[in-house]
Amino acid sequence: KNGKNHVLAQAKIKSAKSTLQGHPFDLKLQVLAELNRKELIISNFAFHTPSIDLQMEGRFKEISNIFIKPSLKMDLNLKVDLSKVGALLFNWLKTPILTGFLHLKGQVELEASNWISQNFDLIGTQLSIAGSQVGDIKIKGQIGKDRLILPEIEMGNHAGKIFLTKTEIQFLDNSNELGFSVQSHLKSDQISLHKLFELLNLGNIPVFLDLASDLDCTGPLWPTTDIKCNGVVNGNNLRITGDGGNIVKLDQMQANGEVEITQNLTAYKAQLQLGDSKGESSGVIDYKEGFKISFSSPEVDFKNVQNLADLKIEGVTKLSGSTEGDSNKAVFSIAFDGKNVHFQDFFLGDCNSSLSYAKGLLSFNPLKGIVGISEYQAKVSVDLREKRIAAEGKLAKFETPDLLKIFSRMYQSPIEMTGVGTAYLKASGPLKLGALTYDLSAQIRNGSAAGEFFERAELELSAVDGEVQIQKARLLKKNSSIVLSGEGHPNGNIKATIEGKNFLLEESENVNRLGTTLAGLFNFTLTLDGPILAQEAMFQGKFSNIFIEDIEVPASQVMLKLNRSSIEGSAQLIGNRLKTEFQW
Repeated sequence: KNGKNHVLAQAKIKSAKSTLQGHPFDLKLQVLAELNRKELIISNFAFHTPSIDLQMEGRFKEISNIFIKPSLKMDLNLKVDLSKVGALLFNWLKTPILTGFLHLKGQVELEASNWISQNFDLIGTQLSIAGSQVGDIKIKGQIGKDRLILPEIEMGNHAGKIFLTKTEIQFLDNSNELGFSVQSHLKSDQISLHKLFELLNLGNIPVFLDLASDLDCTGPLWPTTDIKCNGVVNGNNLRITGDGGNIVKLDQMQANGEVEITQNLTAYKAQLQLGDSKGESSGVIDYKEGFKISFSSPEVDFKNVQNLADLKIEGVTKLSGSTEGDSNKAVFSIAFDGKNVHFQDFFLGDCNSSLSYAKGLLSFNPLKGIVGISEYQAKVSVDLREKRIAAEGKLAKFETPDLLKIFSRMYQSPIEMTGVGTAYLKASGPLKLGALTYDLSAQIRNGSAAGEFFERAELELSAVDGEVQIQKARLLKKNSSIVLSGEGHPNGNIKATIEGKNFLLEESENVNRLGTTLAGLFNFTLTLDGPILAQEAMFQGKFSNIFIEDIEVPASQVMLKLNRSSIEGSAQLIGNRLKTEFQW
């Protein structure tokens, strides 16, 4: 339609078929434009295919210079279904396969071939790149001569949200192949590493960690990827699992270092802060082969380790080690040198070992240590699948107080004991002390108990599923002896008898400390019955052939009953001349 100073034109293609790069597609086109002496006004430009919907409106100014120094201002609205054009972009521009949906709104302004503004907002949903799920994305940006300037990017998926600021994507000339490099500041509040691995099609890698990061990143993005990031990463709730249980579990940690991301792997190196413990770590996560992580620390307090293979460990240790695996399995090995270590309520003192884990079996190969001045060596393995432990160890030479210290959390001796001896233990069973099967033997020489010296003490215990039998337990002093017999049960109940025979008072160190010449014979029996922390005890003792300062004294007897709430007893002294009964 011609006017005096303008031309109004309208064109419409309701349906057409075309091909691009061998791919056929249907299209629709509608154009409404007005041309006057100064400008070309496009009121409506609509282009539609099953995968692309483009609408534009704007104007070309200074129409006489449109091919020399164009000036224009144009608004555009573009919607793209990437699942239908991803293969086309891959064949044409060699991009990775893309799927999802894009919605782009933008404005382009050009003045005499000079860019005035080219702002755009881009929203992407259900995006994936080369089979890896990206999720949803929101971008505000500008188009530069050879780069994209993106002040704000927000990305989110099931793993969490990432915020990118000050991002620039530079276009690269790579021998007619599309290329990009990127620099950006990355910040995230909480990213689930395990979910991220799943979204990246890396499988069910048994590493769980929530990450909050603050990183500066730069490097080539496509066609080769080699992005390097530096900064701080805070981690919460780290778990590395295997065979249905936890291998490592940490509450909080911080890493300060660098990360490198390529098409095939992610590698990192960082200084670590774990509570008040420090260390360093490096690792590689290969997208096909799995992960391998190494770590070391001059001092780690186990109070900062929430869980290590579901074992109860306390103390401070120097350690170095590694863990590796893939979506099907994980293993680790640790060399440690610990101080004041407790293991499953056993006090191990200062100890060292090479700790390894594979196929559900945790092994200490071997465990060596020292408690006080007593040295020990043991082999320990824990089956995490079956929740069972097996151990075999010996103390070639120990001091009795050191031996008692090993078991101090489970048993506190009511009397002071000394002596030098040897001990051997072989045990197996569930990770519960009261249900173990074991054999324990110990021999002590030239010791003392409650101030009384003895020449030899012997102990042999055996247990089956926590049912304990005392095979041999005796203390010998010249012709005197104390013999212990009895049994214990998994519920904590104990039934035992301690029998003392032929104790000569004149050979007693405690009697001699009285400063009085006292001689005679003492025999006693002590029975124990009930829970270990609520025992009922009965003591019966008899003194015979008594001489005090060479004066013979008739025999005496004493009986005591004790429990948690009362003490009662009776005594017949000096041949029944003095009798008493009492109760508290």
